[in-house]
Amino acid sequence: QKLYDFFGSDAAIDIPFEEIEKNGIGYLIQSSVPLAYFIEYLLIHDNPEIMFFFIDVIKFEETIYPDNISSLEASQNILTNYLCINSPLECRVSSK
Repeated sequence: QKLYDFFGSDAAIDIPFEEIEKNGIGYLIQSSVPLAYFIEYLLIHDNPEIMFFFIDVIKFEETIYPDNISSLEASQNILTNYLCINSPLECRVSSK
């Protein structure tokens, strides 16, 4: 019940890890239990902004923009929010 309270009643909770591993992060984002564990991992390792980055990149890839200017603005938004030094949600990846 807690999963439905957190993710909503339409959230998939039965996407097997093998399917996520085979099909990528898009499947992970559609899951509930694996997504919860992944978010927990990111929070423990002080890197939850990477999940938001992935979600925004997937949304960018799936969006049909009316023109090149709109596409450029959306990509610049991702750049300035995640990839620039000292950006609000800067993705910090360790060298490990």
